[in-house]
Order: sequence, then C-alpha cells, then structure tokens
Amino acid sequence: MNTQGSCWTGFWLGCGVALFTAIAAMFGPHPVSMTGVEARLKAQVERALSKSGLGEIAVAMDGQTAVLSGGVASAAEQARAASVALAAAGPGGAYFGGVTSVDNQILVGERVSPFSWSAEKSSAGVLIAGHVPSEDARRRLLATARGRFSGARITDRMITALGAPEGDWTAIADDALQQLGKLTRGKARLVDNRLAIIGEGDQAAVAVVGARYDQPLAAPFTLVVKDLTVAGQSLGIPELGDLNLSEASAATCQRAFQQIMRSNVIEFESGSAVINPSSRALLDNLATVARRCDSYAIAVAGHTDNVGDPALNMSLSQTRAQAVRDYLAGRGVAADRLSAKGYGQTAPKAPNNTAQNRARNRRIEFTVT
Repeated sequence: MNTQGSCWTGFWLGCGVALFTAIAAMFGPHPVSMTGVEARLKAQVERALSKSGLGEIAVAMDGQTAVLSGGVASAAEQARAASVALAAAGPGGAYFGGVTSVDNQILVGERVSPFSWSAEKSSAGVLIAGHVPSEDARRRLLATARGRFSGARITDRMITALGAPEGDWTAIADDALQQLGKLTRGKARLVDNRLAIIGEGDQAAVAVVGARYDQPLAAPFTLVVKDLTVAGQSLGIPELGDLNLSEASAATCQRAFQQIMRSNVIEFESGSAVINPSSRALLDNLATVARRCDSYAIAVAGHTDNVGDPALNMSLSQTRAQAVRDYLAGRGVAADRLSAKGYGQTAPKAPNNTAQNRARNRRIEFTVT
C-alpha cells in the first residue's frame, strides 16, 4: 500500500473513532451524556416544583425540554409551573445548560368526585353536560354529537375537571354518544367508571345498541345498567297500566311512583335499614321509573309508626330513606337528582291506633318536583 493510501485509511479510522467518542459522550451512561443531563435536569425540576408547592406535577425530560403533566386548579398555577421548570437548573443553553423549553401538558380544573358526565336525547334536542378531562375531549364529543345528531339542537354544558378514572374515558363517552344517536330518545350517563344506557327506539335500533353493550367495556369501565325498550311497548310493570313515561312530566312521574307504591311496601330487616331481598324486584321497578324521570328532582322520604323512642325512629327513617336512595343511584338513576330525608313518626298517614294503621305508617314515599 502506498503512503498516500495509508494516510487516508488513518484519516477515516480517526474520523470513525472521533464520531464514536462523540456519540458515547452524548448518550453514554455518565453524568455529562445526554441521558445523564436528562436525569439531572429531571431531578432539579422536580425539586424546584416541590419547593414551590407544585409537587404533584409529573416531570419527564425530552432532551432539555421539560414535559409537565398533571392537574392544577388555575391557569395561573399552570403558568407558574412552567416558569419554575424553566428556572430550575439555571439559564438554558445547548447540551450543558438548563431547561431550554417546557411542553406544558398540565390540565386546569377542579378535582371532582364523582366524575360525572351525561348526554340526553329528546324531542327538544341533545343536552351534553358534566365533567370532561380536557378541552380536546370536549371538542371530540361535540364533533361526534354534531355528526351523529345532524339538525338537532345541541346544548353543551360540559366543563373540564380533574378526577377522570384511568383508561380511555373519552372513547367510552364518545361511543355512548354514537349509540345514543341510534335511539329515538334516551340517556347515557358515565359516573366515574360506571356507564348507564337508558332509552327507546325501534326494534332494530334497540337490538343493535343492546348487542353493543352485551360486550364488556374496556377496563376499568363497566356497564351498570342497560335499560332499552322498543317504542310503544310496555315497560313490563303491571301497576303502571298504560301510563306513558316517554318524556313524562313531573306530574306523570309522580303518578307512576304512586301507582307502584299503592299496593306495595319496601320491606326492611327488623329494626334496621337493610333492605329485605324480597323487595329487590319492587326497587328495580322503581328504578326503571326513576331513570326515566330523573330530569326532575326525586325526594325519598322515610316514615315510621309511633312505637319506640322518637329520636331512634327519626334516625331509622333517615337511614332507610338513604338506603333506598343509594339503591336507586346504584341502578343508574342520576345521583344528583335524588335526595333522602327521614321524618320518623312526625307525619303519620293514619292514626297509630291499630296494628294495620301502624303498618301503613311504616313507609317510603317518593315526591317528584
């Protein structure tokens, strides 16, 4: 090999070694490599945020860019977190400097529990309300509603909030809107990770939506209730007769509760608020009515006879009313439309002078307003 060729070979070998050394310097496992710089900056940003009262903000580094995520109560706190991160490691500069930029993915809103969202389709239009985890989620749901409910009046009462369950919350809510669009009328309600679907439509639509929810939802989401009826068909509750609860008025809903309770009693275990299993079918029928009427406020009232200590009777009536309220909420009735109050022996339905009258006074009543 001639001298000139040897020189070029040496030159290219030297270049290769230099390149390898440079790469190792930038990405190798030592404090001044790129990975080492990221680890150092991450620790510095986390310390600075913690000292500033923002320790719940999560930090990831992409080079010298701090990626912030989590939630805060105000836009001012969101901006302050970005400023703290930028200043956490001194002036930004290429490679050996501090944080050069911030990718601020922090959400702004109050942390709520339960995290509750709903959509309702009626002849008046579509109402979408409650909590959403981000503005992106809100925009996606509105886009779906406009596409699915073409020509309908869409009312948006959604607000961003923190506290959404793990998993793809937006996909579950979006699919519920899609299914609701196939029905004539109905409601989709997502409370934390529990979904309820209530509505009516033609036979084909009810079959399609019903089949969709025969399949399990993506974890951790679960279906609490699927209450679908073919338009014009009975709800299967004999006491209702021909009473129509499709977009019923408060007066019609009140009548429905009264007709069911006229010949039925919710039984409890003696001296307690534990609902007797024999009353489960009755409560399920009441829940069917309540799900169709929870656009109104539904008050559950507990009453006792005059046997025993009045204070204990007051307490028992309250816990029994609360037990019924909780049962209905657990069966997909809007919890924020339900209330419970005990009246003890203060509001008898009949004189407490016979065993039969005292039995009439031990009761649960429903008022729709």
